[in-house]
Amino acid sequence: MLEALGIKLNLSIPNSVKLLEETGFTFMFAQNFHPAMKFIMPVRKSIEHKTIFNILGPLTNPARADKMLLGVFDKSFVIKLANALKFNHATDAIVVSSKEHMDEISISDVTYCARLKDGNIEEFVIDPQRYGIKKVPLETIIGGDAVQNANITRAIFTNSATEAQRDIVVLNAAAAFVVEGLARDIQDGIQIANDALLSGRAKKKLEQIIAVSAKL
Repeated sequence: MLEALGIKLNLSIPNSVKLLEETGFTFMFAQNFHPAMKFIMPVRKSIEHKTIFNILGPLTNPARADKMLLGVFDKSFVIKLANALKFNHATDAIVVSSKEHMDEISISDVTYCARLKDGNIEEFVIDPQRYGIKKVPLETIIGGDAVQNANITRAIFTNSATEAQRDIVVLNAAAAFVVEGLARDIQDGIQIANDALLSGRAKKKLEQIIAVSAKL
């Protein structure tokens, strides 16, 4: 989807660093940053169902990020991953898994979460209705292929997407803002995300990322 938006992904390590320094965003192509993935990826793609590889990827991130919003496909792994992040010295993290087995915060049902903060882990549930977000059928937020998803993303960034498409992005962004320390709580994060979209700042940032990556 990012490539369909025009963002160059298969960058060298130095150019990935430049993209991060100039825009505050980068994409770490696994096969460049984690050589073992060159051998694992073909096997992973050949297996249709979820495997341990779907869980190990974020945990073996060579960037050693100490803050993260991490999604997993089954709630039974939420607390386990939170403990694994604690073991790996993460300072702040939220692990999420929706009731429908999505590895993100849902707006069609509740999402099971665990927050790692200051060495403590707390489990909680996110109900979108608590934040004034309408629950919608799952099919209203399911995307398509890379081109379709890129078009949906553009629509969200230009404030022309459906309410549901916008809401799920805003809610997940809100959680990321909480982890980074930019928002006091989810409600505050929702306000920050909405402001970024309505003001056009999010759209300008996307355009900057596309332009800078094209030169690298």
